[in-house]
Amino acid sequence: RGGWTWYTGAAGWMYRVGVEHILGIKKRGDMLFIDPCMPSDWLEYSVVYRYGNAKYNINVKNPNRINKGVGKVTVDNKNVKDNVIHLVDDGKDHNVVVEMQ
Repeated sequence: RGGWTWYTGAAGWMYRVGVEHILGIKKRGDMLFIDPCMPSDWLEYSVVYRYGNAKYNINVKNPNRINKGVGKVTVDNKNVKDNVIHLVDDGKDHNVVVEMQ
């Protein structure tokens, strides 16, 4: 039960903590950063992120059951430098895979 915390501005902060700090998804301008800090018993999670008419299907894999540490990011099977995803409103579906190490 959330109690009164869900009736105040606290709900927005709880959502933001979940998305930005646990799932590690942060948008800055037209860039998306993914740096999760998740429970070690999570083997993976998926998020659908819409940017204009484009859709980014994000799959974060955690086979080693760690809490933090991104090893590799790919967008449409291409390695991404510095783990930064440059968002493009091209109306296409994009597949993002984040491998934790």
